[in-house]
Amino acid sequence: MLICGQLFELYYTLIMAKTSYQLIPSGLDISYKKTLMSGDRFTIPRVSVKRLFFSRSKLKGLTEKSLLPSLSLAWKSFTSGEQDAWGLAGAKMGLQGFKLFVKDTALRLKNSLSGYSIPSILHQAKFGRLHIETPANKIKIVQLHPLNYWVLKKVKGTRDQFEPQAIVESFDLPLDIKISYKSNLTASGGVASARFYVEVLSHYQGRDILTNCEINFTLQSGWASASASLSSVLGLVRGYNCYIEISNAIGDLDIDNIEINHSGHNWARDPFCNDINQGFTKAFYQIAKHWEAIDIPSGAQFDSFFE
Repeated sequence: MLICGQLFELYYTLIMAKTSYQLIPSGLDISYKKTLMSGDRFTIPRVSVKRLFFSRSKLKGLTEKSLLPSLSLAWKSFTSGEQDAWGLAGAKMGLQGFKLFVKDTALRLKNSLSGYSIPSILHQAKFGRLHIETPANKIKIVQLHPLNYWVLKKVKGTRDQFEPQAIVESFDLPLDIKISYKSNLTASGGVASARFYVEVLSHYQGRDILTNCEINFTLQSGWASASASLSSVLGLVRGYNCYIEISNAIGDLDIDNIEINHSGHNWARDPFCNDINQGFTKAFYQIAKHWEAIDIPSGAQFDSFFE
């Protein structure tokens, strides 16, 4: 037993990482913050040099690669009507028209597409897509809305730092849901249907009661907007979940601009479908995916797209 203990101690000393810390001397904290910054805090914690300035050659290269100078000229060449159209589309996402134009054009270049998009108030930049091909003929995904959960919040004053934020989602009727969609679905194996619905759970006299607020999609449609409302349920509301479901059909269903309005707020997570299949890791493991799979047979998938 003694030998085993000594071997374990030797293994621990050689293999396990040793951690320590260094106090910043008084009066040097300002200089420290100006010259150094934290690296990845979750996988390999480290301290690195803060790049305050770029060299002239590097700055020139960044300027040459930047889209802003060329897109600024393109923006100025648009008519007032075209700029207003971008402004209306950007307002759906809380962006100025020019910022949405830059974001959309950058995605076009990334996907090797030429020209400029036609702005729309029904969908902007990326959108969600549910795709089904044989042997599958169905798909169902859910966005969970418990009373308490976590979301990702951007740290104010930073470019790409985020922190978990606890959310308490109180629920009061009426419930108003809205979604933009485009469908190219073909019946396969039975009565075809596609829908977006919210399932509200209430309790009444010891019973669990489920009430749906539902939007049914047509199987073939260009971009359109649909909405539905729920003003009352039987009993006391305990919570709800949101679902998108396609049954007995193959093809594509595109979605964007999702609204789940109640208590004076849109509670949809990732309402603009920038990454509907996003998962969270590292320090954000407790944050649930925007949409989770319930029934995804072989041949079915969902993700965010741009075209």
